[in-house]
Amino acid sequence: MDYNLILKAKCILMAICIFSAIPSAYSKEWSQQEKILRFTSQPAFHWGQPGQDHPNNGWSDYSKVILDLGGDVIIEAQRNRPNEISMKIISKESNDLEYQYIYSFDAGIISFPIDKTECTIDGIEMAGLYVELAMYMLSQAFPNGPQNISSDISKSFRYPKAEIRFMGGVMRQKRGGFGKAGIRKIGKSHFEIEVPKESIKLEWIGEQIPPSPNDDEQLSAWRICSDKIGSPKSFKEVRLFTHKQVMNNTARE
Repeated sequence: MDYNLILKAKCILMAICIFSAIPSAYSKEWSQQEKILRFTSQPAFHWGQPGQDHPNNGWSDYSKVILDLGGDVIIEAQRNRPNEISMKIISKESNDLEYQYIYSFDAGIISFPIDKTECTIDGIEMAGLYVELAMYMLSQAFPNGPQNISSDISKSFRYPKAEIRFMGGVMRQKRGGFGKAGIRKIGKSHFEIEVPKESIKLEWIGEQIPPSPNDDEQLSAWRICSDKIGSPKSFKEVRLFTHKQVMNNTARE
């Protein structure tokens, strides 16, 4: 487990307190069949909730989310490609990048910096779970999804107890409750959102954006955790490898 990441991201543990107030009915938990169907029916970083056509009613279909939970770091999640996700931990005080994890189903984990990260999925899943927690809250406040937000909105909402999943990580909420969320629309698919009671502030971007890191980024300062991708010099080489794997898998099907 990456204890350095846990220490630096300790502020996100504040989110556990979100569910300490008002009891509510249990939400339906995943059956084994639902877990299999959800995880195999999409390149699943995101699970959402049982019965949803799209994870968290479309809120998990982001290109980028910048999440502030009121502590001293910011979590930045970005979908570089359908099978590749980036997780950054950024210092709020200095705006410096503390850690970055890149994960794809074919290339495995690539992390930065070498001396402060390990070849473990824990850091990615932990950060991802708190992003998914925020997406869950949005799905309860705005259940019609981001595609139906046409103007600034402020509304109260109820969130039932739920099981939050990201990749193989699971967060089970103790209680549900009530909140108030505000959205400010700043682009066609670009919003600033705040849920004050739960200390959640975030920027949600659905429009396609360049990958992070870009293809030209050299890998000399990054830790490559999988032997199967050889010794790539840049992220362009990594992505060419994963593209070939996807094409080969598609051809076999």
